[in-house]
Amino acid sequence: MSNSVPNVDLPKFSGDYLEYPFFMETFKALVDNVNSRALSDVQKFGRLKSCLTGQALSTVENLPLVAGNYPVALQMLDNRFLKKRLIFNAYIKKLWDFPRASSSDSLRKLSDTYISITKGLELIAEPAEIASGVLIQLLLTKCDQRTIEDWERSTSSTDSLPSEQEFSKFLTNNCNQLESIEFATKSAQKPQPAHQSSTTHRRSNISSTHIKNEAIYICPHCKSNHILPKCPQFLNESPKTRYRMAKEVDYCYHPGQNIDIQDWKIPANFHLADPDFNKCQPVDIILNAHLVDAYTMSRTVPLGPHLPRLRDTKFGWVVVGDFSYSNRLNARSHSNVAVESSNQRNEALSEPLRQFWEVEAVKPVKFYSAEERQLKRQFQETTQRLPDDQFMKYHQQLSRYLYFKDTTQKMKFENVLCNNIWYKSGMI
Repeated sequence: MSNSVPNVDLPKFSGDYLEYPFFMETFKALVDNVNSRALSDVQKFGRLKSCLTGQALSTVENLPLVAGNYPVALQMLDNRFLKKRLIFNAYIKKLWDFPRASSSDSLRKLSDTYISITKGLELIAEPAEIASGVLIQLLLTKCDQRTIEDWERSTSSTDSLPSEQEFSKFLTNNCNQLESIEFATKSAQKPQPAHQSSTTHRRSNISSTHIKNEAIYICPHCKSNHILPKCPQFLNESPKTRYRMAKEVDYCYHPGQNIDIQDWKIPANFHLADPDFNKCQPVDIILNAHLVDAYTMSRTVPLGPHLPRLRDTKFGWVVVGDFSYSNRLNARSHSNVAVESSNQRNEALSEPLRQFWEVEAVKPVKFYSAEERQLKRQFQETTQRLPDDQFMKYHQQLSRYLYFKDTTQKMKFENVLCNNIWYKSGMI
């Protein structure tokens, strides 16, 4: 019987978790197969070391090359790199992050990736475990960052895949804990008597000037005296980190105030791109500034002083610009003073601007059809408003349309018209 391995190149392994199942499966098939049983454990250990590089080699590098250390080396590699949970999560993430296939080449790459991932999953888990793991990963995408971190800490073992029952139990316990904390927090807050609340609110409105400089804001991130959007540490973070931090502290990052547009005279025949633009709802999409010229038209229609204007786009008319809304907002108790004092300053500054914009405002141009222009011209030429707000129609060439049988009738009619004051003034 031959005492050598088949004449093939042995695989290499440097320490990548995703490559370890394939490496170990291939190595055992080539070295521990039937044809190579004549190899001693020392020879197998030597071939194993020759296949390792980097972190993988560092794991077993200090083991002496003796027969008894070969199974020990295999166990050490399994303990170090056979992290089933990490490997499973990496496979699922690789599949979910794969770009959408839009051509035959990309579809072929997607197919090859899917086949390699399924083969890799079959090496570390059973079909039932794979189904439960995929479901857990899908549910984790619907959880916030804090819940995900709690789940990772609750399942510290990375050598096995958690079951669906374990995740369900974790969610139940987490919900019970959060409900208990919320209940305890609400119970600790003593309700303020009604008369005291009314007195405090009235006193804050009366003495707003006295306490306008005493507003205190506590940053939820660094605990300093400023709001979160003004926090230097918060602004230095990446957009994804800021989004996560705002979500964790329940900071509002969506439009949170409905706008009353009853006084806005928006023409009924204007098709708005978003008919519910004044209602509080999540932002659907944010377009880059360089696309503005591509989808906006030149037509704009002002809605009036202190109001935004309508702008025509390829999606329909949109409302753009600033407007004064301070008189309609009910500020929260902690920011009532700041808003009130700020509005007074803004009103003093905005009066000259308002007068300027009223002078510079361009009235909307009404485009008439040829028939409408003819009717308008005929109305202006043949109609006059009387002092008593009645309209009189001109008929300056009335005689052109009257035909008399004899001269006597015509003379009588002319005498009647000559004595009529309206005829003398040219109104009939």
